[in-house]
Amino acid sequence: MRRKLHEARDQSPKLSGCFLRQIQHLYRVESRLREKKAGANQRAALRAAESRMVVQRFHRALVHLRSKVLPKSLLRIAISYAMGRWVGMPVDLDVSVTCSAGMHGGA
Repeated sequence: MRRKLHEARDQSPKLSGCFLRQIQHLYRVESRLREKKAGANQRAALRAAESRMVVQRFHRALVHLRSKVLPKSLLRIAISYAMGRWVGMPVDLDVSVTCSAGMHGGA
């Protein structure tokens, strides 16, 4: 997912950059968990506190932008790729999302 968004940066620097920053935030959370050698409960708590909202916002933005971006653009390809692989991600965070807003919409 990250690679596809990175490939879209030249065509859509603002939007792909926004997505990439969200992914970077998630990587930082996971890095801190590894550094702390966090147990299952601590991982769940930190992910709930710091990752859940990011993942929900990310997913809302994917859904919102999917129909607004040109079908053959690299960003649309990246969005479609991400949506196709979305199924497993929310489960890890115990997140259920319904989508209708953009990246900066309400939580």
